[in-house]
Amino acid sequence: MSNLGVPAPSLFGGNVVWAIAYHFGFPVMVVIGLGAVLWTIAHDIHLRIT
Repeated sequence: MSNLGVPAPSLFGGNVVWAIAYHFGFPVMVVIGLGAVLWTIAHDIHLRIT
């Protein structure tokens, strides 16, 4: 694991997220984050219906 020289907030799980963001770009991280949130909401609604 190479150090990118950017201190990673513990909230984001450390250097792994920074490494992914460094390679793929923050827009991709935002899309993945929104997708995860929408998936969680949809799953929760599905559980409430059934």
